[in-house]
Amino acid sequence: MLLLAATFAAGLLAAAPLTPIQAAAPAAAATAASTGPSSGAAAPPVRIQFAPGASSASLPVELSRGPGVGALTYVLTGRTGQVLEVSLRIPAKDPGVALSVACPGAGHTAIGRAGRLDGSAAMPQTGDYTIAIDKLGPAALPPGVLHVAIKGAPRMIAARPYTGTYYRKDGSRSSVDVQEIGGGRLQFSVLPDRVALDSADSAPSPNRGEARGVVELRDSVAVFERAGCRLELRFGAAGTGALHVDESGDCGFGANVTARGDYRRTSLCAAPEAPP
Repeated sequence: MLLLAATFAAGLLAAAPLTPIQAAAPAAAATAASTGPSSGAAAPPVRIQFAPGASSASLPVELSRGPGVGALTYVLTGRTGQVLEVSLRIPAKDPGVALSVACPGAGHTAIGRAGRLDGSAAMPQTGDYTIAIDKLGPAALPPGVLHVAIKGAPRMIAARPYTGTYYRKDGSRSSVDVQEIGGGRLQFSVLPDRVALDSADSAPSPNRGEARGVVELRDSVAVFERAGCRLELRFGAAGTGALHVDESGDCGFGANVTARGDYRRTSLCAAPEAPP
């Protein structure tokens, strides 16, 4: 999905669809309606900008009422050192909705994890942050409200040469999240792609496991060993964003699924799952 770039504004304009024609600005409102299609298809992305002097906005949300699964996507620009806060309120018990937030470069955040519909994340880089609301079933839902805020002023943050979200270079969605936690240690989680890479037809596979833990980094290499699984994370020179993963034993990823390969850091955001 192509998201049109825009300059960050703490200035005027309510949320407007990202289309070739800019929608007319509403009168002094800080919110804008975003209505999903009735067919269950994904709605166009919506650009969020704040009213003058404001750092937050509340937007009415209406998900698809059709028989399919609907999704809404919002985009806003944040700057290094600020904090993004997001909450979604839908007046229904167990609404069957998933919330997620991605950083520039499809980096992971913990917002929406474990089914939560709120959360916050520090923004380690300037760029577009994408909020996705996915409807998980066909049942009609009452309208909800999405509240978004950006807290704090932009500021420089200390460089972290290894922290980030890494994706495998083969074009799959296999990813590794790495967070430097001090003392020469890394917290990481590995999530191989759903595609069974060794299968002849590369058909989607329901097999998908993960590995996560805390490891020591020595000479740019971190080794994870647990219950017959061994993963070696070999980083390129600090700051290059290169990572090679070797795998041996049974890591529980499922039949014909592997984390092995060359990865590239695409985002400075990282949200590794906590060790078991």
